[in-house]
Amino acid sequence: MEVSIIIPIYNVEKYVIDCLNSVLNQTFRNIEIILVDDCGKDNSMKLINEFLCEYKGDINISTVTHDKNKGLSAARNTGMNVSNGKYVYFLDSDDTLPPDAIEKLFMEAKKYQADVAMGNFNIVGAKWNYVMKSKGHLDNNKCIFVEYLKNRWFVMACNKLIKKAFMTENNMEFKTDLLHEDILFSFNMATKARSIVCIEDNTYNYILRNNSITTNKKRKNFDDLLYIHRHDFDMIKDRDMTAEETGAVADYLVKCVFYFNQELFKQTSISEKEKKELNDKIMEFYRTEKKLYYKVSYKECIKSLLFRQPYFIKKKIFSII
Repeated sequence: MEVSIIIPIYNVEKYVIDCLNSVLNQTFRNIEIILVDDCGKDNSMKLINEFLCEYKGDINISTVTHDKNKGLSAARNTGMNVSNGKYVYFLDSDDTLPPDAIEKLFMEAKKYQADVAMGNFNIVGAKWNYVMKSKGHLDNNKCIFVEYLKNRWFVMACNKLIKKAFMTENNMEFKTDLLHEDILFSFNMATKARSIVCIEDNTYNYILRNNSITTNKKRKNFDDLLYIHRHDFDMIKDRDMTAEETGAVADYLVKCVFYFNQELFKQTSISEKEKKELNDKIMEFYRTEKKLYYKVSYKECIKSLLFRQPYFIKKKIFSII
């Protein structure tokens, strides 16, 4: 078995059959599909079971059921633990794949013996589309790490064909009970991968939903994001870095704090008191890490001037950015 496609299932009755069909229509056939039932409250699994009763194709589809709802991270971990493929691929159950997605990723991964192969996203429902800036074969970890820090390849765990042995050797699992878990996962990957190949083709249809947990943020989003940033910077504390890496980390620190502020002051469901508390915490984090990573590029220096303003000025600035 070459590829295990892992699909967590939770309250996706409107979308899951389209998702499943897009996998069954793949031109690359040496795959298995692992559906992880995370105990949703709709008819997703009823529809899936009816679909599977009618399915007569050549692709093996298995279902694993949680005893209770455990969340996306736990569902991905469950799927990975029972997978048989040399590579694993995480697919959200409300998204779909172009027909040749797995074939293109697998051929490139095999060609370069890469730990990870990734492609571009087709973002459905958006007026914009972000194109991955990393291209071709990244053949050493320092390059991979810098490219990640510069946002040149995607943070999302989906749309990455990952060598299972690489994940096992590096104890790469998703942390449970955490929002924005993909940031933690991909940062960890960026510090450990020795070979990544990036292709220019779209290999994933990411479908925007108005009720997505990534579009509506609450207090927990920011608490978890702060936890992730602290964890990531602790992870590289003892890393032997080149001057280029150190500079990229300094810029990344500014980007993290800028984005945190940008998102925080947009939210209407978070009280003013909570915003002030979160602002104090992110600025304390920034001041601590800035002592180590202070050589910031001119562009990021301008950004840092904005979030280093007094709270009432910062609030006005970020409400209009």
